[in-house]
Amino acid sequence: MKEHRESRYKRFIGLCFILVKRLLKEYSNKFSKKDYTQHQLAVSVCLMEYEDKVYRDTADLLFELRAYIGFKDKVLHFTALQKFLRRISLRLLDLILQKT
Repeated sequence: MKEHRESRYKRFIGLCFILVKRLLKEYSNKFSKKDYTQHQLAVSVCLMEYEDKVYRDTADLLFELRAYIGFKDKVLHFTALQKFLRRISLRLLDLILQKT
């Protein structure tokens, strides 16, 4: 009988979380809305690059993978990714993408 293998998305997301938790704080500042963590947003961006998708398609994919990323009540809107990319350092983003 075949062993049950993890989804490639689950493995990739797990590796991304390990890396991102080393590099980013959970929230950007104490006044953050706390809907999503920086870790979740960074992993979502990594997944977008991994799958070579645009923002809207990534939001649809994240809806399917919401349990792996840890979205509870709200599922990420594509504009949240755009805003996250605007505020994160390009050097840090390049480092995260290179490591994944």
